[in-house]
Amino acid sequence: MWFWSADSVEQELFDLYAPALRTLGVNFNDEQLQDTLEAASYCLEDAFRSAIVYILYLSSM
Repeated sequence: MWFWSADSVEQELFDLYAPALRTLGVNFNDEQLQDTLEAASYCLEDAFRSAIVYILYLSSM
């Protein structure tokens, strides 16, 4: 499933943010999401943080 090497910065960031994103309902088994993550690792931490903030914002409405 994963395309990042075990010792990469991308994998480290994923390991850090994935539990919170899963709790909020993000499905990392979705093929389209996997393709997106594979193609766009630039500013990955910002993207993870933004996704968390956006999901929390939507759930508070």
